[in-house]
Amino acid sequence: MLVQIGHATAEILKPRGMHRVLSVLELLNFIFSYLDRHTHASCARVCKRWTGVALDLLWEELDEVVPLLSILAPLGSDQSEPVKDPLQMYSDPAIFTRSTNDVDWENFYSYSRRVRRLRVDFLRSIPLSTRIFAEITQEAPSYPLLPNLSKLAICCLGDIEQLSIGLIFAHESVKELRIAAPKCSTPWTGMEDFFDEVTQRMPHLETIFLSVPDVWSVSEIEPCLNDFLLNMPRLKTLFTPIYFATSSIVTTLSKLPSLVSIDFGYPPAYGSGSPVDVTPFSPELLPGSFPALMSLGLCATILDSSRFFENKIAPTTITSLHIHSPKPDADSTIGDFLCLISRTCPFLRSLSMNLISQATISNTALRNTFTGELLDEITLDTLIPITYLPELVNFKFSYHRPILLTDDDLEKLVSQMPRLEELRLCSDPILMHFPSRLTLASLSSVAHHCPRMRSLALYMNTRILEPLPYLAKPGSLRPVRFQNIESINVGTSLIEVGDMLAIATFLGSLLPDSKLAARKVRIEYGVSWVPAVSYVIYANDKQAAQTVQILMRRWAQIARMLPVAVEARAREQTRVEGLEKELEELRGRMAILEGSILDASR
Repeated sequence: MLVQIGHATAEILKPRGMHRVLSVLELLNFIFSYLDRHTHASCARVCKRWTGVALDLLWEELDEVVPLLSILAPLGSDQSEPVKDPLQMYSDPAIFTRSTNDVDWENFYSYSRRVRRLRVDFLRSIPLSTRIFAEITQEAPSYPLLPNLSKLAICCLGDIEQLSIGLIFAHESVKELRIAAPKCSTPWTGMEDFFDEVTQRMPHLETIFLSVPDVWSVSEIEPCLNDFLLNMPRLKTLFTPIYFATSSIVTTLSKLPSLVSIDFGYPPAYGSGSPVDVTPFSPELLPGSFPALMSLGLCATILDSSRFFENKIAPTTITSLHIHSPKPDADSTIGDFLCLISRTCPFLRSLSMNLISQATISNTALRNTFTGELLDEITLDTLIPITYLPELVNFKFSYHRPILLTDDDLEKLVSQMPRLEELRLCSDPILMHFPSRLTLASLSSVAHHCPRMRSLALYMNTRILEPLPYLAKPGSLRPVRFQNIESINVGTSLIEVGDMLAIATFLGSLLPDSKLAARKVRIEYGVSWVPAVSYVIYANDKQAAQTVQILMRRWAQIARMLPVAVEARAREQTRVEGLEKELEELRGRMAILEGSILDASR
């Protein structure tokens, strides 16, 4: 197209190719998915074609309900100006500063239909008056308010009534519900009515996450919870606090035809409940129990877990098993359980056993170990049954004392499990007084036998600083290295200041060949104990907290030194490559010389 600019004529080229590309909605959606919310808001003002895609992504997920309510009418308190900052806290609960009208609701529905995931969080939001939700209920011209909502989370501050308030956004198409019950003086009061309302509003739920304060015991509402679960025939995933999977509840869950996963979370994020509720653990299973179950999390002693899997009706086709024991278990019981699992669950890909609990470390016999007395021992014979699980790729094992494995023992274990991608062997035992028998050489052994290893956690004796690394190939000067490692967790492995440089150098020599991949590897350290366990430990051993802090500072310094070690390794690798090239040339010359000597002798 030609345009006249003063006395000159210029040709303006239409950006045809680029315009066509940026007009394809699928491509726009893909590109915009990598942008942040602020950029989405800017893109929505570029042109009409971009507006719909950008607004869909901008409103797809809301972490709080205030922006949604603000569309209807300005928010404020009786004595304040309209809310300008949604994060601003008000002493008085916020209300609508004016009545809503048809135009407000039309505008509201133009945005609400874009919301797919909503978090109604009374903990993070400004105080909201119940009058707001009452007005919405009375004046909404049509339901559901969020017709395309698929995931709903409700978090309360101190009133169970807030849970029911959050349900005004619920409808039959919601597939996932997250509930965070409040801390209150009367646990479970009003929860029975809440569960009934959930059943009516969201009968097709597929995923439920439930978290409660630590003081809440599931036994107080067990019959109601069982009835609620039975009315969820499409339930696929249930995630509860640690001590909620009682015998009665697991019996109920075994009857659900679509249930795929049962698991639990640890406090403080999910609460705990009472360990008394899960002991003893003896659910009543009927033929056809757990027809679709693939992942199972149980809080039960190892002895009770063994009895559960000895039942011919037990779910033996599971691919993931997570066991947390609320009481101390003998080492012989643990070995027998692993033998049983290796026979009955041949499809297991992930096995996690956490045998550390508040009850375990509060045990009188265990408390005596702080004076140096040894209790149960976990050895190679205890763990060797896991090698009979052909599909196993993830194995996690937590125990109160270091596992009695030598470098040779670990090599025997991992040499039979080349498919391993994650291995965690008690990297943070409670009893840190006893040194580990594993050395840094164990890392080289795992790198050699498990090329797919992504995450490794070991408790090691780092004072032995002359490990013999595996060579990449006979005659090579290069050590074998991890190829896919993402994190190495050293837990509370003991470390001396004078050894830190040598340790960082050795760790750097094991990281992937690619400099970029090596820099992305995380060195993790510290403890993974839940707060209740940490409290008991530090109460019994006054130096434990100080020791852990010192170790964490030293390993943090190792993590900071590692990039320097990687750079040094790169320079060393260049030097080694030069030496290998010279070595090959010398071999060639020697071969020629030997041939000449042989010809001359003839």
